[in-house]
Amino acid sequence: MKRLIVSLLILSNSIFASLPWELDSTYATYIMDTDYFYMTLLPENYPVVVGVIGSGVEPGVIDDFLYVNSNEIANNGVDDDGNGIIDDVSGARFYFDGNYNLLKSGLNMADESIHEEGHETQVASIIASQQLLADKPMVFGVSYKPDKIKILPIQFYTEDNVLYDSRQAEATNYAVSMNVDLITASYGDYDQQQIVPDAYERMLNHGIEIVASAGNNSKTFAYYPCAYDRAICVGGVI
Repeated sequence: MKRLIVSLLILSNSIFASLPWELDSTYATYIMDTDYFYMTLLPENYPVVVGVIGSGVEPGVIDDFLYVNSNEIANNGVDDDGNGIIDDVSGARFYFDGNYNLLKSGLNMADESIHEEGHETQVASIIASQQLLADKPMVFGVSYKPDKIKILPIQFYTEDNVLYDSRQAEATNYAVSMNVDLITASYGDYDQQQIVPDAYERMLNHGIEIVASAGNNSKTFAYYPCAYDRAICVGGVI
């Protein structure tokens, strides 16, 4: 059942991903109607935690759907659950300081995508079946279930759109440590250090589904993480 839900969920992402980034009311239906793709198939007693890995999710957009780490106290500057990340109440980000030291934090989770609406923010709004447009009345899908769908934002790339291997591996390992049911990976690369496939293999061995982008470059080369065995690789056309 989980694999079916994942497949239908990412199908809606694929349809939306093939549309222009500058959204208007013409495209709002794709967000509002996502319940027909997967939400109505969600059993009443089957909560799902989705790790949305990528550029981060803009605060205030899908707050009802955010996963809450009950072992962490918000904004106290302490790593309460001892996982090496301070204040990761609803996700974490992995980034470099000025000297390229890898840092981890649960703060400042704003979407840093170059796209106006924010890439992972749009993905998360589709998963939540929640309309994103700021100038429209808030509209929810028929099966609005924030108690069943929870989203864990995990940020490892920013506006430079570079998929640093060390950050990607840390983000993937964090998703495993938080026991998500599945991840969305709307990104990819053709060459990676071994730490990255090792991290994704660990994820798959924990029974976490990987739903990945097939790529947007019209190339036949293996595109990771889409190309990993057992990953659900999805593309879209218009």
